[in-house]
Amino acid sequence: MRCVIISHGVIQDYKFHNDIIDDRDMVICADAGCIHAYRMGVTPQLIVGDLDSVDPAVEQYFRQLKVPFKIFPKEKDKTDTELAVDIALEQKADEILLMGVLGSRMDHTLANISLLKTIALGGARGRIVNEYNDIYITRDELTISGNIGEYISLIPIDQRVVVRELTGLKFPLHDRELNYGSSLCISNEFTDSQAKVWVEGGWVLVIKARD
Repeated sequence: MRCVIISHGVIQDYKFHNDIIDDRDMVICADAGCIHAYRMGVTPQLIVGDLDSVDPAVEQYFRQLKVPFKIFPKEKDKTDTELAVDIALEQKADEILLMGVLGSRMDHTLANISLLKTIALGGARGRIVNEYNDIYITRDELTISGNIGEYISLIPIDQRVVVRELTGLKFPLHDRELNYGSSLCISNEFTDSQAKVWVEGGWVLVIKARD
């Protein structure tokens, strides 16, 4: 089962995001992410959070549709988005897609990106998506589809990672050490329809970027 979590970060192109959501997906809104869902015409299976930033009219709309709410106190140990991820993992989602998790609040943006590791450790595949980026995390192997000329970058988040194989790209790598803080693997380019990433020794973020 795939779960789509919609948070209240920046979403500029509603059609782009709406086209990704499938009728078979479980949709969870993290707090005011339900405003995005409302504007996309998407009815979530659950709205979770403290409701501190939810438009009352939107809340009333979804309550009339009998959408369940799971309400938490405003002062808590986890963000609304992390609470939504926990629920998705409890529901045995094997893929979790995060929307509306990037934006001007860099603290929330970085915390949301770090949730990809939480998702992976929970046994699911995670991806963050917006109009310009697809963000993944791996500590072993990952195959990503893309268009020729699209950018792909690897950012290590552990002190030392070994890139065993990086193929399907303009600048392939084999058995190359990649240390935290290195920009070696920024802005590589697809030369094939798929790129293969194989790393060992730590976690890397893999970002496919579209200008």
